[in-house]
Amino acid sequence: MVSDTSIINSNKWAIGDTVKISENKNNNDYWHIREFVLEDLQDVCALCREAFPLEYPNEWYKDVVNGCYISFGLYQ
Repeated sequence: MVSDTSIINSNKWAIGDTVKISENKNNNDYWHIREFVLEDLQDVCALCREAFPLEYPNEWYKDVVNGCYISFGLYQ
């Protein structure tokens, strides 16, 4: 599903949707919402280390990308 509504102003999206991030109608900034997969492991590790001042064990990161937790990302 593709939504022309900004994701910032809408709660009507779900994993698997493609959404437009910007309100600018001339901007073609569409992103896809999907669950993390094993190939995302390094990106998830880097994001968490940069965003949170906590040290998680490596097994936690593997659990995140293997579906043990509700987790998803936005991808272009």
